Amino acid sequence: MHNLIHYKEHYGRISYSSNDNNFTSSVKGVKAGKNVSVKGSSEEEVKKAFKDYIDEMSNKSNTKKL
Repeated sequence: MHNLIHYKEHYGRISYSSNDNNFTSSVKGVKAGKNVSVKGSSEEEVKKAFKDYIDEMSNKSNTKKL
């Protein structure tokens, strides 16, 4: 299973591993060349973690501009 996910300017692909019963997604479009992945026990959990991470990075970026 591979599902694309999009939030704000960022993209990812949700994958499921039957070996460890985990869903994962990498976050594309993150500045500074970071490779970031989020994990969860369900597709919805990964989507929430993906969005939370992007929101967190956006908040940090906005705080630095002040």
